[in-house]
Amino acid sequence: MCECKTPPPRAGNPLAAVYILVFCFLIRSPVYLAAQDESITIMAVGDIMLARGLSPLLEKNGHQYPFKNTGQIFENADVVIGNLECYISSQSLNAGNVFNFRASTSSVTGLKKAGFNVLTLANNHIFDGGCVGMRDTVKILREHNIAYSGAGSNKEEAIRPAVIKAGNKKIAIVACTTLMPKGLMAANKTPGVVSADMLEPQIKKLRVYYDYIVVSCHWGEELTQKPLKDDIRIAHALIDAGAELVVGHHPHVIQGIEIYKGRPIIYSLGNFIFDNPSESTRESFIMKYTILPRSKRLSIIPIERKSGVARVPEGAKALDIANKVKAASHDFNTRMHFSPDYFSVQISSVNTYIEVDKTARRLTLYREENAEFSCSVAVGMDDCTPLGRFIVANKTWEPSWLNDGNEIVMGGSPDNPLGKCWMGIDRWNLNTGRQYGIHGTNDETRIGKESSRGCIELSNENIQKLLKLINTGTEVFVLKSNSQK
Repeated sequence: MCECKTPPPRAGNPLAAVYILVFCFLIRSPVYLAAQDESITIMAVGDIMLARGLSPLLEKNGHQYPFKNTGQIFENADVVIGNLECYISSQSLNAGNVFNFRASTSSVTGLKKAGFNVLTLANNHIFDGGCVGMRDTVKILREHNIAYSGAGSNKEEAIRPAVIKAGNKKIAIVACTTLMPKGLMAANKTPGVVSADMLEPQIKKLRVYYDYIVVSCHWGEELTQKPLKDDIRIAHALIDAGAELVVGHHPHVIQGIEIYKGRPIIYSLGNFIFDNPSESTRESFIMKYTILPRSKRLSIIPIERKSGVARVPEGAKALDIANKVKAASHDFNTRMHFSPDYFSVQISSVNTYIEVDKTARRLTLYREENAEFSCSVAVGMDDCTPLGRFIVANKTWEPSWLNDGNEIVMGGSPDNPLGKCWMGIDRWNLNTGRQYGIHGTNDETRIGKESSRGCIELSNENIQKLLKLINTGTEVFVLKSNSQK
């Protein structure tokens, strides 16, 4: 196995051109070994607050009342995520906060029947009832088999992902907030919520074990249509770390969609269920992200709230909400095209990825469906090169190497097996702790053979060409030819 010790340079951040048709997001992806016939559907909504002005409505009409017009939308989804902007408890608690959003314990049945199987807790209201209120919430969610993430009795519990299995794929959902309840950042022996800076290293670890990582972020300023610059930076860092999708909430209004390195960031979904009276806070959208064997699609469904009930509007109102998403997304070069009778937003981004065929021992770089570069490679002995989808995590010229005796061999040395260049992918050998990568070789007789210890080897000439063509964040698909499936 190979390991690079030279600090990698940080790649540029070119914005991909994006198209959104009201509303479908299409990226061509190659099929790797054990290609899935089944799709994975992830849906998310914004803030859900089932207290204060909504309490009398729920007591009168039942706890499924707010969701009575949207339950069917979630029926076929694998993952349905909502941000729980309150605590659930039978106790009337007061932690001395200005707000005290306590939902009845019966409200969890409404959430369950509505289709939510993941609730995120990293927000500024989960501790309105103090630690007791948070623990009551976690307890009742567990009892009703609703996964959660973002808050807990200590850092380990708070940062632990909610995990949903779809077919043979595992999706991890983690949550964070930039709006920390005073003194309540989770620590080793202290209850609290997860801050944004905790998540980047956590995502890098989770990428080893899970196929897709979804991040839910509670951030921004209330009633503003644009995300904060710092939140944009955080979102980009989360994608760079390995997140597949980032969804945001807290502003109570709609904010825009960005496609960053081929992956969606929804900065604010708006309020799904809340008691804010103004029109802008009663408009939101449901996000639907579908992962298929050969493509990914992002859809949004406009939502308006009337008398505490979320519903899909018709005609001009739906178009009006879609236009607000379009306007909010303008700064991210996200282009939208509307169809009057079909509310799917189609997003098409420049898609650059590397495909490595272990059977043919060949690497190909694709850009917008076209093969831009291709060459013969060496792969791992005894089938030890891992299959799957990865991203380029770092890259460097003249990499140093740590040999089996833990001695550093400098770049350029004939004893350094990494050759001229190194591109590390976000996958580590759990036995050795070393990173898998794509790199050059000083022994080109190895090319075209099963001769490496797990890495993918190119001639020094070809690795130098490839390094100039890609950025960190580029997807890498390692597969076997169809004839070998």
